Amino acid sequence: MSEARKWDDGLDVPIMVSVTGHVDLVDEEVPGIREKVRRFLENLRREYPNTRVIVMSALARGADLLVSEEALDMNIHVAPVLPMPMAEYRGTIGDPDALRRFDAVLSNPLTYTPYLLETESTDERDSFRNLSSFLIFNSHIMLGLWDGREYDRNGGTYDTLRMAYSGVDAGIRARYLDTVVRSRKGSDRVRYLDSAEDCLIYRIAVGRTLSEDQLRERGCADPGRMVSGDGYIVPQMVSYDLDQDSLFEADMFPTIPPMYDSAFRRMDAMNRDMGVEVRGADVVYKPGSVAELTAGHEQRESRFYLLDTDGVSEDVCRYIEEVKSKGVMDAAADRYHVADQMALGYQNRSFSRIHTMIMVAVLTSLSFSVFILTGGSLIVNLIYTVLMLAGIFLSRMHARRKTYSKFIEYRALAESMRVEYYRGLMGSREPVPELCYGYMKNELFWIRGVLKAWNSNFLNDYERVTAIEGYEGKAMAIAESCWMAGQKRYHASKRVKNERLYRRNFGISKILVSATTAISAALIVTMAVFPSILGQTVTTVDPVYAGGTCLIHGLDITMSTVIRIVMIALVALTSYESMGSSQIHGGTPEQIDAKRQMFAIAEMRMREAEDPEVRREILWELGDQCIDEMNDWVFEHKAKDFKGGTLNANPMDTDA
Repeated sequence: MSEARKWDDGLDVPIMVSVTGHVDLVDEEVPGIREKVRRFLENLRREYPNTRVIVMSALARGADLLVSEEALDMNIHVAPVLPMPMAEYRGTIGDPDALRRFDAVLSNPLTYTPYLLETESTDERDSFRNLSSFLIFNSHIMLGLWDGREYDRNGGTYDTLRMAYSGVDAGIRARYLDTVVRSRKGSDRVRYLDSAEDCLIYRIAVGRTLSEDQLRERGCADPGRMVSGDGYIVPQMVSYDLDQDSLFEADMFPTIPPMYDSAFRRMDAMNRDMGVEVRGADVVYKPGSVAELTAGHEQRESRFYLLDTDGVSEDVCRYIEEVKSKGVMDAAADRYHVADQMALGYQNRSFSRIHTMIMVAVLTSLSFSVFILTGGSLIVNLIYTVLMLAGIFLSRMHARRKTYSKFIEYRALAESMRVEYYRGLMGSREPVPELCYGYMKNELFWIRGVLKAWNSNFLNDYERVTAIEGYEGKAMAIAESCWMAGQKRYHASKRVKNERLYRRNFGISKILVSATTAISAALIVTMAVFPSILGQTVTTVDPVYAGGTCLIHGLDITMSTVIRIVMIALVALTSYESMGSSQIHGGTPEQIDAKRQMFAIAEMRMREAEDPEVRREILWELGDQCIDEMNDWVFEHKAKDFKGGTLNANPMDTDA
């Protein structure tokens, strides 16, 4: 076996491809199957050049080993997932040649350390169905080498593909959550609705070296009934096509379906944005990029809020130092940091561009008013036209760059990673995709893909969490102090800051409106009582010509003109203040109070609770509330984005 290599060896967002297939492939078909597998993997690398592909495989004889060998030959990492302890699993392989190839794959430097699934069942088939569940929940695409026949036997290729298409069986889901995930200690609740089986399927047609009688022995009631062809199959929970309730009836697509293509392209764009470059099987980071700074931990201490010790007791500080010294949950912490820094960067860029557009809009209105006031001067008309075109250009560029969208999405990703971090610290193996985004909100579908790549069970070494003496109490104390109380303190200070900003903006707007009203009233009184004053000439502007063309007409500037210019300037300033006030980061004081209330209520509940399991449940539900609030926040803001989007776009929208 190769030197231990963790699956989290890069901060990038990979596309995880799982493998299922028959063990008894036809020898004559193997070269053709290998070529199809290579084309499939090469297409993914070509379409998404900034994104690594990682193949998850149980390394069983037949299809598993074939795909793994092709992946390694193409410089693609292989991540083994074994359904039982190594010695026991080797006994299920049996064939000496397959065992030799199995060992060769494990010893390859591109192969990660095997991830062993746990099960309390002594039934070997239960172990393999746990494996099927793991692959379905933790991969983006399932590559199925399937003969196209239906089998009633559990644990095989058809059974795995069937559950990937129509949903993992209730009993299997319950056992998977209980033995592999162990999300809620002491709880027998099954979270049926929290996660949609959204793993895309790619089917490659293969034959089997079995007679009809042998096929019937394997559970195939009708060997003559087969589905032909290769292609992608969209899971039923994504296509929600209830008329196609069988894998036999599902449509196959020759290319990646638009919804998945859009998600993968956004994942690819995220890798590019964070500074990832794919070189062969590995990734490197561009100098000065978010990924490079995070990997080097150059900014982590100054911008790392997950273990902030401000206002934390001495005991909790000691727990925090213990967590840091053992490197617990570092992979999740680093990914939180990446998402947080990218959200901050796009927030600053977006708000700067929005303020620029507001300024251009105000200047455009001001120039139009001056154009009317000066009797249609050519030079003012040119200024107005240039500003109007600049405003249109800036608006379209802002929409095209999707800066505001990326700020919202990366903020949602960071907040999800915050929940993942503290839950993982408390010993939960249930990754965020299992907890949230269970319903297919279109704007968040690609974020599910990122979370799946970043938060699968293999990403963090939970044994290091549970190895800390008294980890449950320590982890809850950290979560209570750094997450619950920390977020309450943050939102409290944010509320004070934003209330001050809103009060300032309101005061300025009130002064400007009052001044405009006072001048308007004075103008009305003057027109009624002292009309001659308004007609007095203050100065005269001579006409300006260029090559016989009149750029500015001659103009006698009277007191009336001066007053109008002052009023136009005040209206322009009022417009800028009112439009800019909506760009204060964090929302209104009332909106911040709504966020703060979640953490304040959780804190009050924690004071009342003495049972550790109740306290754990409170923190768990706090995470659920945070994610629900983030879902709603994303859709509220995305509806206001400069791209003409709606709350519920076409589910197969390809806009990336």
